[in-house]
Amino acid sequence: MTAILIVEDEPDLQHLLKIFLSKAGYDIHLASDGAQGLQSLQKSRPDLIVTDIMMPNMDGLEMIREIRKNIPKEELPIIVSSAVAPDAATQALTDGYLRKPIMMGQLKALVEKVLRSQAGS
Repeated sequence: MTAILIVEDEPDLQHLLKIFLSKAGYDIHLASDGAQGLQSLQKSRPDLIVTDIMMPNMDGLEMIREIRKNIPKEELPIIVSSAVAPDAATQALTDGYLRKPIMMGQLKALVEKVLRSQAGS
């Protein structure tokens, strides 16, 4: 089963994303900030990460930069979900962007697209 790590500090949205993506057939793991996201990666590597940018403790951008020091983009795709559009540097490190509020249909389509392109590379 394809594993997705959701890194989101808003509990209601985290829960909603987990339910939606679980029903779509994915194995979902959760983290509430970038530091927890990195800890989760040490335990097991997901097939995809969906992360917010603005979070307490360690934000999503810092987490992404840490991940990319060890894991290239080709090996672990990352989708950003944020109310703020990512800058060019963030876009270069990630595989997709969803503007909040997230439309679940757009999320599912982007997840499928990124995973398909990952499988093809």
